[in-house]
Amino acid sequence: MMKICQNCKAKLNSDDLFCSSCGAKYNPDSASNEKDSLFLKYSSYLNNDSLFNVAWAKEQGIVKSDVADEAEQIYKFLAMKGHLNSMFRYAMMLLNRGPSGLTEARTWLKIASEHGHVESINYLKAELGEDVKGSCVSHVLQSAPTVSPTVPSVSPAEPAVSPAQPAQSVRSGAVLSGEEVYSKLQRSAVEIHAYTANLKARSSGFLVSSTGFVVTNAHAVLDDDGEVYQNVQVYYGGKYYPARVVAVGSPADGKNDSVDLALLIAAGLTDCSAVDLGDEECRNGQKVYLIGNSLGDGICITSGIISDGKRAMPGLSYPYIMTDAAANHGNSGGPLVDERGSVIGVLVAGVQNAEGMNYAIPIDIVKEFLAYVVSLLNLPQSILGELYSASPSNMSIKDKIFKGIHLAIDVIEFILSIF
Repeated sequence: MMKICQNCKAKLNSDDLFCSSCGAKYNPDSASNEKDSLFLKYSSYLNNDSLFNVAWAKEQGIVKSDVADEAEQIYKFLAMKGHLNSMFRYAMMLLNRGPSGLTEARTWLKIASEHGHVESINYLKAELGEDVKGSCVSHVLQSAPTVSPTVPSVSPAEPAVSPAQPAQSVRSGAVLSGEEVYSKLQRSAVEIHAYTANLKARSSGFLVSSTGFVVTNAHAVLDDDGEVYQNVQVYYGGKYYPARVVAVGSPADGKNDSVDLALLIAAGLTDCSAVDLGDEECRNGQKVYLIGNSLGDGICITSGIISDGKRAMPGLSYPYIMTDAAANHGNSGGPLVDERGSVIGVLVAGVQNAEGMNYAIPIDIVKEFLAYVVSLLNLPQSILGELYSASPSNMSIKDKIFKGIHLAIDVIEFILSIF
């Protein structure tokens, strides 16, 4: 039975006591959600870690619960927002139900483990006999103790992650703070460094598969003569990875219809987090974030709104997204992200001597670009990874904008040599 949150109108599962989108407590006998819920009282000024501590105190009986299973509901709410310690505690409570909770508990433990949560990794190995490894998180998260006479400490810089399926569909409506968006995207954003004999160009990109495929702009990897730079490297997690250009389009020149996108493969960059590719229609006034290597000084985040979701551009058969989020040289190829942490565009250009007029290629064009490249590569899914799921099976854009895209001559051989 599906329920509707009276506060934000989001859909709830039949057993939900709280709305996973706005946190309001569900009351079927009231025209509006109860205003004394724990979330509405505290979540506006408590961060995820502090709210986790409240849940833990309620679980241990240190603080009286307002409703039955309140601690579990808070853990579930935070887990769907990507809070790793909450994923672990929620999984433990599911396991307490017996065999009926094992499948869902294992799912949450695996998600937390893949993002470096030590306690989840140890539990899967010791108690469930599963061999797991964390993803390439740059630091090891110190998890809270499960039993303690005091409220557990929590990693102060714990990143918010996006649970993989099936959990992702449950939390797809969750709105993240700017801090949470950055924590999520910094594990998928990369710096692009391109070299010739006496030139170094810096730009941005993002991982679209855990097997090392990166999306960026075509102009980020092409020199002034339209040739691919001799040496391209992806900088991620404090390391440089040699990269090859898999496929490259053409920078827009106002005359010829083209797509300013490129797909790279970084050798050795595996088992990492791919971005979530959005699918919603852009709305004017919608809050967005830009993640990128601004001025070549490293990955950072800026915010703004969508000024125009369908801004016609000279010579192009498809519109750009216009945003006032701050961008500089080096941001090219970086992701434009919505409040759910999903990529909705790729920054491509800005108007010089103007404020707040920056442009991004819509995510639909990016998906179709990936689908086109996948069709040319004809490689197994085990190598292409999430590129298969990221690419739509039916392309609505006419092939003319992809006619200039080509694969590097030896790129398939190079990819196969990596795997």
